[in-house]
Amino acid sequence: MKVSKQVGIMWTLLVVAPLAGCGGAGAEQKDSAAQGPVYVVSTGVSSGDDFFGYLTTVGSLDPGTTFSLDGAIEVDPSWIFSSPGKPYVYAASLLQPTIDRYLITDSGALARDATVSFANLGVQSAYLAASAPIYSDDKSYFVDDAQDQMVIWNPAAMTIIGTIPFGDQPEGALPPQPEGTVVVHDGLIMTAIDWSDSSSDPSLYGSKVRLLGIDPATDTIVQSTTDARITYASPLAQASDGTVYYSPPSFVAAEIQVAPGHGSPSQALSVGPTSAAFDPTFDLDLSALVGGRPAGDFILLDDQTAIVRAWHADLADPVTEANWKDVLWTEAGFLWWRWHVGDAQAIQIPNQSPGALGASVTRIDGKLYVVRTSADSTTSTLDEIDAQGEFTATLSGPGQLIGAGAVRVR
Repeated sequence: MKVSKQVGIMWTLLVVAPLAGCGGAGAEQKDSAAQGPVYVVSTGVSSGDDFFGYLTTVGSLDPGTTFSLDGAIEVDPSWIFSSPGKPYVYAASLLQPTIDRYLITDSGALARDATVSFANLGVQSAYLAASAPIYSDDKSYFVDDAQDQMVIWNPAAMTIIGTIPFGDQPEGALPPQPEGTVVVHDGLIMTAIDWSDSSSDPSLYGSKVRLLGIDPATDTIVQSTTDARITYASPLAQASDGTVYYSPPSFVAAEIQVAPGHGSPSQALSVGPTSAAFDPTFDLDLSALVGGRPAGDFILLDDQTAIVRAWHADLADPVTEANWKDVLWTEAGFLWWRWHVGDAQAIQIPNQSPGALGASVTRIDGKLYVVRTSADSTTSTLDEIDAQGEFTATLSGPGQLIGAGAVRVR
């Protein structure tokens, strides 16, 4: 997801229940933190025109838990990510071209270990590093959406390796805007491009998306295709056979109400297990599944069950060209629907509270979680989604959880 969609509304990231906070880099925590699991939480709190980021640690994702900011470390608002089996968490700043690496000590404390800056490359923000898996110990990738390129870096040495220009041209007045998520698929590094101008009207999109495949052996683009069926493509689901499904985020789909040409059609496309291009024969109309509402965030629970997030106009003020940011970015008008693959209609999931902003989804310990932000953005809740598509609140706390999910470090 682009920072322009979130810095203005300061969208989400992680969550978990309180174990013990951190009083500063390397601060010691309670003895209990040294014994059990350690998750790292990144959240942000607005104060007038300022937005403050915090990192803390927690030890549980049990239902009904809460966390506070007592003893948390104040940091740049950051998306965080980790490498399985490593005692580190990486904090990619939303507002700076830096990634900080924190070591989780034996006692469960956070200690800042190293920093890498990408300022010499002209990078404005490194937050999209959290939207890419760490490829290997000494080589990884992330999208620089402001400069239409891929950055290559070394997460072990915390150094820069180089860049891969995408070479996209503007579409009329709209510049290329890489979506930012990186997928490793059939041996290639894949990412998608759309066209929009976050500095003027971020709800207005171009006529197509472009899908790129990069060979990590040569760090060159070896596959490039365009598709006009959607105008914003996020890879939010993957089937057991490796097929990747792309759809717009639900708030981008809802932007289609602003005016013609705005937002993206409510469609899901697929890329087969041995392909690096969209399948021209697969075209799933998400809006038709949810009673004609704008919809996106197509996510598989398993190969036979998916969930879709839809905008319910009856829960919010009418969307106009004058108020669309206030309505779509601040009012709780989104609800989830469950779809059995092949059915003509999805079913609205019962016993859920409507959410605002984007719906950051993550898997932790083999379970699926989604962030739900309150309408006033002062609190967030992490909901677990079970195999039947039912929601259980597992943790809530102050601020806007930043990014896509919680990070377990041990």
